[in-house]
Amino acid sequence: MTIRILVHGCAGRMGQAVAAQARQHKALRIVGGADVVGAGARMEPRPAKNLADFAQTDADGVVDFSTPAAAADAARLCARRGWFFVSGTTGLAPAHEQALRRAARQSAILHAGNMSLAVHVMAELVRQAAAQLQRGWDIEIVETHHRMKRDAPSGTALLLGAAAARGRRQTWRGTFARRGARAPKQIGLHAVRGGSLVGRHDVLLAGEGESLRLVHEAQDRSIFAAGALRAAAWLHGKPPGLYQFADMLARTSQGAD
Repeated sequence: MTIRILVHGCAGRMGQAVAAQARQHKALRIVGGADVVGAGARMEPRPAKNLADFAQTDADGVVDFSTPAAAADAARLCARRGWFFVSGTTGLAPAHEQALRRAARQSAILHAGNMSLAVHVMAELVRQAAAQLQRGWDIEIVETHHRMKRDAPSGTALLLGAAAARGRRQTWRGTFARRGARAPKQIGLHAVRGGSLVGRHDVLLAGEGESLRLVHEAQDRSIFAAGALRAAAWLHGKPPGLYQFADMLARTSQGAD
């Protein structure tokens, strides 16, 4: 069985990486792509400017690395068409997240701020560490990316911060660009931008006289593309619902799917 995929945001770095990775999968085939730059994207078949141009295409789902507003529109289209939707787009506002939740009533939707397997394993380690190291321990997250990355903090930093908050059993919306001394129970976020760095995330747990640091460094964007395509293969055939990357990892570790 071949899973037919549309790439949304196909002219971007990640869209091109997805198209390149898909050529290595026997079970996956790119049947179209869309990007605001249209034909400026280098892929076959020839891209369109709007994903809606493929509304009648015999596709199974969409892999999306675009912009928050475009991702929300793409999710709505997938809901109407019954396509699955895998999105690695970051920087979503509450209205965009709500659009994905609504689309999930009619389509299988998976959104993740990072498509790396190792990052999600790291998030679980952060949760465990935060749960074990509480009184007298501070948590700081530093994310480093290339100069062109638009959103700050990164979706991965927010994912790791949420994991730490779960470990601490506390409500958290993110503390960014702090001034002055840290507040009690604060989980800090810091963003660094420069050069062509793909991405690095450091989680520091600092206590009195000792510290623990967890680090993930991406050396090539292909790891995110591979993760997105893995998610697409897993999501294909799933009933409507809003899925998490952790759902796929949990089922895989149990020997399912």
